Amino acid sequence: MTVGEMIKKHGKSMDMYERIKTIMSRVGYSTNYVGIHNVLLDLCKKKNIKQEDLPVLVIFSDGHFNSQINTSCFSPKMTTHEYVLKMWVDAGYTSPPQIVYWNLAANK
Repeated sequence: MTVGEMIKKHGKSMDMYERIKTIMSRVGYSTNYVGIHNVLLDLCKKKNIKQEDLPVLVIFSDGHFNSQINTSCFSPKMTTHEYVLKMWVDAGYTSPPQIVYWNLAANK
């Protein structure tokens, strides 16, 4: 079970401290960028979150996003960013939420 799945499953019973503790208790994560958007978009649709109420998405990463993201099955010329935009627009939003990238690897 990924951390995202764990928090999604148990998140209602976890306070912020417990969520951070859960995230920090594991190592060897990867940044599944499209997966992050899938989970957030699903949650926003289920809760009927309006465009203006979308949360700011903060991506904490060491800069090593999953290299296996393959959007060529959707469009051979579509970048991952373009695919994420399409996901949100297809779901009825005008754009994805504001995204902040935080590089945790100071040497990169």
